[in-house]
Amino acid sequence: MRPLKTLRLSVLFILVGLGYLSAEETPPSTGDIVGRVVNASYDDRPLSRWEVILHAYSETGEESLLEVRTDDEGLFSFNELPVGPDKVYLLSVEYVEVEYFSDPVLLTAEAPEQPVILRVYESSADASRLEVVSHHLIINAAEKGLRVEELIMVRNADSYTYTGEGGPTLRFSLPEGAANLEIGRGLNQENASVRENTVSFFVPVTPETLQISYLYNLPVRTSSYLLRRIIDYSTARFDVFLSLSGTTMKSDQLASQEPFQVEDREYLRLSGEDLTAGPDCGLYV
Repeated sequence: MRPLKTLRLSVLFILVGLGYLSAEETPPSTGDIVGRVVNASYDDRPLSRWEVILHAYSETGEESLLEVRTDDEGLFSFNELPVGPDKVYLLSVEYVEVEYFSDPVLLTAEAPEQPVILRVYESSADASRLEVVSHHLIINAAEKGLRVEELIMVRNADSYTYTGEGGPTLRFSLPEGAANLEIGRGLNQENASVRENTVSFFVPVTPETLQISYLYNLPVRTSSYLLRRIIDYSTARFDVFLSLSGTTMKSDQLASQEPFQVEDREYLRLSGEDLTAGPDCGLYV
């Protein structure tokens, strides 16, 4: 059953839409976020008496933190929050040493109440259900070599969050000679480490899709170059994009595709599907 307050707000919105309220009616200056915390590892079982944190952001950064506890049904609410396009809210819950966040929440005068479902999961050290949904290598020219960006979408097909066994949760091999590694958006250097041509990430992998991205340089001193890349996880789709004028690219494991256009730049493209973990993928540039 929907809460009485929600029903009243729904009726109010209908009345406004039908013109039963005058145009002079002052729009609301505050709103509410109402929601529930559930354990998705157990069929969305409500998480009762659990702390929920509200993070409020504006153009100047994080402004405030508010805390409430869920009731016996896992329900919570944050009331009388400022509305407007200059305010963005996030909700978080910590469960089994993993912090879970909601999507950004925006309260407006037209929609001053927003529902949120926060899902948490039990933890697991079993990595067997991890797979790469898509893996992109984007290769551009750089001073004295190549600049490579890797975009990787990882999926955890389990109903538990993979937290590893005290070490990194994800490991990706780097080609020989990779240098000047930079971590892309969404993560930071504190979440990663590089050792012996491997970049390791220390992030929990929830039963959703996680995007990993990083960039590095490869020195090239000859007119031809062999880039060897180990396939670290079972990979549904692997694509390589190369933007180097007058250059060719081939691979014994990947098939040539039609060139890919991005604005005024053309990329050569190789693709492969359903790659198994373990073997090298060789690119001849």
